[in-house]
Amino acid sequence: MDADFQLEPLLARINAAFPSVAFEQARLSPVGQDNAVVILDEAIAFRFPRSDEQLAWLPAEMSLLAALQGRSLVATPHYSYVASDGTFGGYRLIQGEEMRLSAFKAAPRRDQEGVLDGLAGLLRALHDLPLSLLRRADGVTRTNATWAADAAERYAKRFRGPLEPHVDPSLLSRLDRFHTAYGDRAWPSEAIIHADIREAHLLIGPDGARLNGVIDFGDAAFGDPAYDLTMLWMLGDWAPAFVLDRRGGGDEALLERSRWSYLRYATGRLILAIRGDERYVASDLVADLNRHLDAIEPDLT
Repeated sequence: MDADFQLEPLLARINAAFPSVAFEQARLSPVGQDNAVVILDEAIAFRFPRSDEQLAWLPAEMSLLAALQGRSLVATPHYSYVASDGTFGGYRLIQGEEMRLSAFKAAPRRDQEGVLDGLAGLLRALHDLPLSLLRRADGVTRTNATWAADAAERYAKRFRGPLEPHVDPSLLSRLDRFHTAYGDRAWPSEAIIHADIREAHLLIGPDGARLNGVIDFGDAAFGDPAYDLTMLWMLGDWAPAFVLDRRGGGDEALLERSRWSYLRYATGRLILAIRGDERYVASDLVADLNRHLDAIEPDLT
């Protein structure tokens, strides 16, 4: 780990920028590829961009989150601590537990709908925000223009090899065809999207019946709202359609694009399952991949 992003130097930066912030315990979060995250007293998180690229986008992320405040019943991070040089910031942690697929699927349907209705409201507010919020000081706007091609290349270079010993050759062949088509597919840019809606970023209330918060907007971009429905296919085929309906303004084409995005996402989760990630069951993902590949088969020929 870079010495500059270990706990002690990061705490020194916090103390220098915010001498009035008192705390008893501090820890470095084990997650976060783009940012180092220091947690104070399990109450405040300070995020430090690890690269110049991430640092350049930090003001836009802060502006986006400030604009979201009060637009949804679901909480999002609000940077109430911003270093004077703009190189890092902090916010109070949102209460809630990370979504667990097994717990969600075991919950009563009314509780499931309560959680997803909250997400739909948050996405409606996010997708309605003006594009100017995601424009850097130098005029650059982050878009999803290269994501599909990048995903296809990632599959070919990083995923296919580890998959080959573990999946049936017929499925591997279908995944090859899918990722080629996925990389060539047109993905419209229509709205500001979160771009990384997944279990770890959805915080569920203690009763399991509501969504308390959505976190980690570091990948937000001007892109296709279909991306924000991607993970929901893991919750059941009804879930993305439910959220799209409650969000409003969607159509079957957008829903179908989210299915394509899910096939890309599920391939990555299958890699995690093969490597021992207990959140995912490889046999379930294989069955899901085959089922969704069947659904889009006419578009692959």
